[in-house]
Amino acid sequence: MLKRVVFVVGALSALGACVATRSNTANNTLARAVLVGKAPHWSASSADGRLAFVTNEGSNDVSVVDVESRTVAATIAVENAPRKIAVQPIPGTDATTETTVRTNTARAEPGKSLVIDGVSYANHGTKDVRNLSKLELEADDYYFSPTFLRGKPGQKLTLLVESEARTLHNLSISSLGIDKDIPPKGKVRLEVTFPASGVLAFTCKFHGGLGMNGQLLTGDGRPLGAR
Repeated sequence: MLKRVVFVVGALSALGACVATRSNTANNTLARAVLVGKAPHWSASSADGRLAFVTNEGSNDVSVVDVESRTVAATIAVENAPRKIAVQPIPGTDATTETTVRTNTARAEPGKSLVIDGVSYANHGTKDVRNLSKLELEADDYYFSPTFLRGKPGQKLTLLVESEARTLHNLSISSLGIDKDIPPKGKVRLEVTFPASGVLAFTCKFHGGLGMNGQLLTGDGRPLGAR
């Protein structure tokens, strides 16, 4: 017989936690942590509570967790960056024995995704900032907007980075020593310097693999492989 269990996913740990619960919440215990895919986002349970389905945004798959044994029973490959998930019975079958999985994937709009030297960019436009000293930059799931900033050689620009997401994001430029976390629904302020020539990349260290990358472009050059 299954105990009462709460299944929790940890987005930054790649773990699903099975928490055995009792009527006295002070006695709740962690039954076991289950290793799932990369960047798990959401979970849903089968009608009988025996299975938990976890969407993994970073590895583009769904982990099927056997709650009783606390193990991953199967891994289902899906499309890019699955997020929300619904588990529904197949019409005409017993809901306790068979389920189907429907995922809500984050799809890039046609023409919005660029791959440059193997790096994916969720393209939300280019902004000419050569006559600006300050710019508001949106950091959302999973993109920067605008994605490409066009400036002058050596130009300094203050970025006011705001997130409307409920996910922790980040903006990093290793060559400038910038590594700034952007809290959910939060804002950060930082200063960047455009390179003397070429391009300089910035990225979210948590979600760069999902296309959350951008570039500082010097002059009229096009986006290209960045340092």
